[in-house]
Amino acid sequence: MKKIKKHLEIIFSRLIFFNKNKIEFILISFILVMILGMAAVSIPPLLRLMLRVDSLDIHDFIPERNTELSKIALARGEHAVLRMIENYYFGISGTSNAVLQSSSAGMYLENLGLYVSTVKALYLREILIYLETYQIPAIINLSQSNPVLFTGYNMHMGLIHILDPDNPSNIFINYGDLLGNLDNNYIIIAAALLQEPKVNPCINCNHENKVDKKILFAIEEIICNNCNYAVIIGH
Repeated sequence: MKKIKKHLEIIFSRLIFFNKNKIEFILISFILVMILGMAAVSIPPLLRLMLRVDSLDIHDFIPERNTELSKIALARGEHAVLRMIENYYFGISGTSNAVLQSSSAGMYLENLGLYVSTVKALYLREILIYLETYQIPAIINLSQSNPVLFTGYNMHMGLIHILDPDNPSNIFINYGDLLGNLDNNYIIIAAALLQEPKVNPCINCNHENKVDKKILFAIEEIICNNCNYAVIIGH
């Protein structure tokens, strides 16, 4: 009997000790959950206050640019994109409305002594990389919008930097958005120098449309600057 009694005492003492530890564990867990819950509720407002998240804008995450194209000043009014290209290559000048009435934008720039390629992109990314590499401005026609001026391409962020005469706050286009808007539109590339000139004569008017061989593979078709005829590309 004494042995049984002793065994029972040991068992009860262990049960009491186990339950005590269990209760302490539950209490500690409950307190920790409460603390974490309060922190989860209070920390986001504190972070927003400290970091001012509500006032942040996507523009804040775009890195500073110091390229030749980034130095082009925004122009407003009629033929603004053409005036910005003129200013980039020749300094401040006045675009002649009379000349533009008798020629296309591409032909107008060509008459200034620039190599102008009005192209439909087959591989848009390669054309944008080319423009960024050689710091060449280009006119981009967006669907249901007035033309904007290309001023840079950040391939890593997928951003095309632009100057928009009709909306000065519009300073970039997402690559995916531009890709979807170029189905029926063209890019007018205006270069002062071509690395490897390739002449593509127009079979309609014999005008010599020049394009850089470096991007010939990325072009679906060229539009003649003189008569707007689709030129067959000699790859």
